[in-house]
Amino acid sequence: KDKYIAITRRKSYWDEDNPKGVGFSNFDTIKWVVIRDERLMFEKFKKGELDIYPVGRAQWWKDECDFDNVKRGLVQKRRIFNDEPRGMSGLAFNMREAPFNDKRVRTAFAHLFNREQLMEKLFYNQYTYLDSYFPGSIYENPRNPKYRYDPDKAVKLLKEAGWKTRNSEGWLINDKNEIFELTLNIDQSMERIFTPVQSDLKKVGIKMNLVQTTGPTMFSMVMERKFKITYQAWGGLMFPNPETSWHSDLADSNNTNNLCGVKNKRIDEICKEYNVVFDQATRVRMIQEVDSILMDIQPYALGWYAPYTRVLYWNKFGHPE
Repeated sequence: KDKYIAITRRKSYWDEDNPKGVGFSNFDTIKWVVIRDERLMFEKFKKGELDIYPVGRAQWWKDECDFDNVKRGLVQKRRIFNDEPRGMSGLAFNMREAPFNDKRVRTAFAHLFNREQLMEKLFYNQYTYLDSYFPGSIYENPRNPKYRYDPDKAVKLLKEAGWKTRNSEGWLINDKNEIFELTLNIDQSMERIFTPVQSDLKKVGIKMNLVQTTGPTMFSMVMERKFKITYQAWGGLMFPNPETSWHSDLADSNNTNNLCGVKNKRIDEICKEYNVVFDQATRVRMIQEVDSILMDIQPYALGWYAPYTRVLYWNKFGHPE
């Protein structure tokens, strides 16, 4: 708590005098301060204790980022659009065990993830639906199906998977008389998002318990596969690397990026070929095929992304036009 990491630029750097470095990444010192509370971080920025603040919440951007120093121009409020690769996020399913070893259940959840409501009520329509595992890039397969909130379709799929009846309390049960019950570990900032999701699941008879957990504990549980469902977000790569996240060799190993346990022979074949193919058009086609296969497997109920970066910064930095 309250610790920091600081790095200082070396004056003896061998490429110090390269004119390409002028005005780019040449701060004398960069300091990262550990602040665990999101609200406290925002307040520290407004007091001038931090120079830059990436705004993670759409509501704050809309309702709280036009304070006096922004209006005066002392703080700049910017949405930065560029070609930076976007990552993907969503509800990741542990496909190694019930109930998510059944594709029908995974697909049902994709139709129960009411992103439309979240977009309108919480995100002020500032985000874009994720319909790909390689979003906003040439690698996204334009022919991917688009899963949207459809509880009727979800209920039909759940019935086909054996979740046909409800008990006296209204929860779905299978032929073993087991309740459809899950635990989703979240941090405090995600409660506002998943409380409405919890309510939507309850309407169809699924009991989802929300448990506030620390980041390190959640990380350990996910890496050791001690979860049925978890919310995950990934950064994007300039050149996608499907092998590290989707290869079958990693499906049953702890501490790998193949969280869901995806095993697919065709993806494995593509990974092997992709590593030695250097024609860009061919590489794009290969990743688009991986994207299509993943959309069919449904290891995630995909979430949303922003095609830009929201940032506040104190107006003391130069930048190119």
